[in-house]
Amino acid sequence: TQFRRWYSVAGTPEVAVSVTHDAAARTVTVKMTQSVPPTTGQEGAKPPLHIPVAFGLLGADGADLPLKLRADPASWDQRFGATLTPVEAGAPEAGRDAEMFPGSTIMLHLTEPEQTFVFEDVDFPAPAEGAVTSAGLPVPSAPVPSVLRGFSSPVRLALEGDDAAARLFRLAHDADPFNRFEASNLLATDLITALVPSARPGAAGAAAPDSSEAPALTAGAGEAATEAFCDAIGHMLRSATATAAGTSSGPDAVDPALVAHVLALPPYKSLVQACAKRDGGVADPRAVIAARSALRRALAKHLATELVDAFNVCTEALSASAAAAASSAAEASAAGESPLMSKENKARRALRNAALGLLVAPLARASSDAARAAGADAASAAAAATAVPEGAFDLVAAAKKQAASATNMTDEFGALRAILSLATEHPDRAAAADAFYAKWKGQSLVEDKWLSALAVTSDAAAVRALMKHEAFDLMVPNKVYSLVRTFTEGNPEEFHHASGAGYDLLADVVAELERANPQVAARIATSFTAGRSLPRGLAAAMKERVDRVLEGASTKDVREVLGRCQAALVAALAE
Repeated sequence: TQFRRWYSVAGTPEVAVSVTHDAAARTVTVKMTQSVPPTTGQEGAKPPLHIPVAFGLLGADGADLPLKLRADPASWDQRFGATLTPVEAGAPEAGRDAEMFPGSTIMLHLTEPEQTFVFEDVDFPAPAEGAVTSAGLPVPSAPVPSVLRGFSSPVRLALEGDDAAARLFRLAHDADPFNRFEASNLLATDLITALVPSARPGAAGAAAPDSSEAPALTAGAGEAATEAFCDAIGHMLRSATATAAGTSSGPDAVDPALVAHVLALPPYKSLVQACAKRDGGVADPRAVIAARSALRRALAKHLATELVDAFNVCTEALSASAAAAASSAAEASAAGESPLMSKENKARRALRNAALGLLVAPLARASSDAARAAGADAASAAAAATAVPEGAFDLVAAAKKQAASATNMTDEFGALRAILSLATEHPDRAAAADAFYAKWKGQSLVEDKWLSALAVTSDAAAVRALMKHEAFDLMVPNKVYSLVRTFTEGNPEEFHHASGAGYDLLADVVAELERANPQVAARIATSFTAGRSLPRGLAAAMKERVDRVLEGASTKDVREVLGRCQAALVAALAE
């Protein structure tokens, strides 16, 4: 069958979608085209695949519009007898389909290089001037498409006319969790990359070609765009908080776990790829991290009240659930699972930790930077920066309380990560790290988590000091991965520091480890592959360390990895 081509055609399919609304005819026309790019061994034209595309339309209030697809005898559905209507209520698969594809979702089967689908009886009256939705967003002039719901096919989607306004509308109102998350990722990526100046030599705002200093951020997309993004997430956060409290259900309920993922923002690596794609393959990691941190601080400031409410509501709900579980311990034991491990409570923990982590964002590293600029004592400045006015929410105290009362690693580790995000000189930071280690000393897997948490919040000198700690052993691969590799892969701000201290650390560890375990040495040496997208100043500094280690390397594994890194750096410096 045509579906079997997924197993023989190489490459990721690309689907382009255009949606046209005809108010007079009360129709929406969806045109889709598919293509698969050339790949090694399959450079020519490739046959079309069978691509299921879950589709929905959002109305003026953000609710799903009912869908009536015009019958097409030539369509896959008609030829093979597939249903065009939702599964009947009460059928065994009804619950499964409702969870996977919420709202009024219809599955469109794209089987040709180009197909057109027409929806009839679409009522979408022209909105009144100045009309807004429950999220405070302007009412759109046409139905907003929600395409590829539930990630119904592993394809790259290009939706024509999908601007920031449409993405904000989906983020605030779409019934489909995947499209909400995807909208937040696209919006956040655009906001963050707009703040990052071009790292291409000669571009406006770029650093000097051989400079290793991080460039200043640009003006970005503007305060209005950032505020609109924060408002849309705030709408979701309030709904998720109500869900966590048990006061919201049905179509208005938002999964707290989904909002936890949205608050996390896109990961560093995807942002570097976006900037490098924009700027000819070059991206400054320090600028990317600074821009991402700036958006986190903006979210924390704009949504401070909502984040505190979410934290408190989740805490109260989890405490009530724990009390109920304690009073019915026998029943829980017979059932085989504690109520604390329910889907709802897992979502509450995720949202609580996300809220706590975001609330601490404005305090991360800021206090020590301010102290250095003023020439003051860093520890005193750190304590002063986090002094809590009477009656205000004390997030450090809240994190310490969560860690002390935790009955599971999710809560305890989430609190530890929040406290470790504080400036290095903060008085509670070292105390929290020491207390966690003292409690779990001897539990190797938990010690690895502890090392990883410190690796992403420490500079190269602190990581060197941790390598002398009793919890670390250079001869144990998991310890090396937890500390050194987490530092090089998860702490780009310090790994790519202008001083080159991060590169020196990795070079020294690779050289020392090669003598005992060349396979592990080669694996952590792959962090040097980041050099292919670095600006010239950092690329030159990294190449110096790679050359030094490669000169003394004697094993095939390490020489092969470092040889590739060296070639990529030479090419980057030659451009």
